[in-house]
Amino acid sequence: SRLAGAVESSTRGIDDFRLDEGAGALYHFVWDELCDWYLEACKPVFQTGSDAQKSETRQTLAHTIETVLRALHPFAPFITEELWQRAPRPSSRTKSIAIAPYPTRDDARS
Repeated sequence: SRLAGAVESSTRGIDDFRLDEGAGALYHFVWDELCDWYLEACKPVFQTGSDAQKSETRQTLAHTIETVLRALHPFAPFITEELWQRAPRPSSRTKSIAIAPYPTRDDARS
């Protein structure tokens, strides 16, 4: 739900020509939620969790990172494209982030 809120705030910032607010929402999500909280919560699962827990955590993390990269692309296109190319790619993902759709609140909840 926090990813969905960040995507919604970012979209609103872009729509209102408040790029500082749109970028700020994503910045705070990445640092305050993803890095400070979620990655730390993942460590024990990857160390001692069952295979099913590890798989679910890995899929959630991959989805979150992919969604954040798509949301950050208008603000930092060269960096996000480089990360997009280096991340493991499922067959359903586009070859370039430049042609990937901007995420919606519903994408962030998947």
